[in-house]
Amino acid sequence: MADATTHRYALYGLEFLADMPFPELAPLGGPALGRVQVRQGAVPEDLGPGSEMMDGLHMAGRRCLFTFEGPVAFLVEDGQRITYAPRPGAVTSDVRLFILGSAIAVALHQRGDLPLHVSGVVAPEGVVAFTGPSGAGKSTMAAELHRQTGWPLFSDDVAVLRLEEGRAMLYGGVRRVKLWRDAALRLGLDPAEMARDYSRADKFHTALDAGFAPPRQPLTHLVQLEKGAVTRQRRVTGRQKLEVLSAAVYRQPFFRAYGEGRDVFALLAGVAAGIEIGILERPIDEAGLAASVGAVTELVGGVHV
Repeated sequence: MADATTHRYALYGLEFLADMPFPELAPLGGPALGRVQVRQGAVPEDLGPGSEMMDGLHMAGRRCLFTFEGPVAFLVEDGQRITYAPRPGAVTSDVRLFILGSAIAVALHQRGDLPLHVSGVVAPEGVVAFTGPSGAGKSTMAAELHRQTGWPLFSDDVAVLRLEEGRAMLYGGVRRVKLWRDAALRLGLDPAEMARDYSRADKFHTALDAGFAPPRQPLTHLVQLEKGAVTRQRRVTGRQKLEVLSAAVYRQPFFRAYGEGRDVFALLAGVAAGIEIGILERPIDEAGLAASVGAVTELVGGVHV
């Protein structure tokens, strides 16, 4: 998988240096806030006595080792280095998927960054980001809004939140969509030409060069997706805004493990004060999706076309 070339990309505001191509990422085009290096190599079996947090996960200081069953094992160190060891027969796209998922999430938390589990689009005033558990329909909502309104897509599944001069800014970078078969077909994508998701038989992902906005955008709306019998939305205020925003943090065990000493409450409170946060309940079907698009465009004051 590794080659002799160093590939330089932009990812979440960082310089991402890798020894294999990552077609999901944009080439580095300007200054970065830091650097993460990704290299194939040997990884240890453990990190010493007492380091095993659960089967396949070891943590010791600012080192985190993943040896779960799967296509790749990897070691993340000090928020700057990811060493990966593909297992025999591993598919390259699956290896990239794991590196751009759990591995980079740990590196971000080690660095003191705050990744959110969101997918979104860039409306006229800024990013409308959708959050919720896996399978809630974040990517589907973003893709359908993109199809119907023309609003550009933002980073799929994860974005990094930073507060800059009192304004909430999101940094993306993964130009990829992960969609169920029916959502891919609606967007004009052929599932036969997409990579099948590692853990879901009828979900697919593909890199997209077109349709994505620049990877640094203001966050204006955060919408938590929930299943419901009918489509309805409501804005939340006060403490509940903080609860929704806190629940959106990606890979929360690592947030807790590496968050000591960070004034995260001040960050979240500052962000919550400056954005609209809502909850959208809807049925998981075609009618619910159509109603949801209308509800979201109404929420942000956009025009439903």
